[in-house]
Amino acid sequence: MKKILAAARCVFSEVGFMVGAYIIVLAMLAAVLVSAVREQEGVAYAQSGTVTVVSAPDITGDNAAHQLATSGTARWVLLICPSSNSAAVRIGNDGVGSSVGAACAAGGALFYPPLSPSERYDLSKIYYLAGTGDKIQPSWAR
Repeated sequence: MKKILAAARCVFSEVGFMVGAYIIVLAMLAAVLVSAVREQEGVAYAQSGTVTVVSAPDITGDNAAHQLATSGTARWVLLICPSSNSAAVRIGNDGVGSSVGAACAAGGALFYPPLSPSERYDLSKIYYLAGTGDKIQPSWAR
């Protein structure tokens, strides 16, 4: 860590604050990853087979909460909220509401990242609430 901080001082003086800040963040992430790998020594995760990306049709909201899908699982989920939406779309569990759940602003996106190889998201347990006429553009990997 001391070496990283010493290098940071040199970087800031040579390339400026913003570039230096990005380099520091990347260095810190690298240090965290190295630490995590050391903690997981002897444990290897591997995924076999291929991943199928599903690009579902746009979903048009009706100002009510709905399941993303009635069944199925996914390794990761991406929900894009087009910039043409009039309000944020709320995303969460079956308790999602107009002020409950993660807000996906117009022009934004919500990403559920990959978990361990054996874990999946249950698509029937992801709910959304979009205003009438607003859209969600969903994709996920099986």
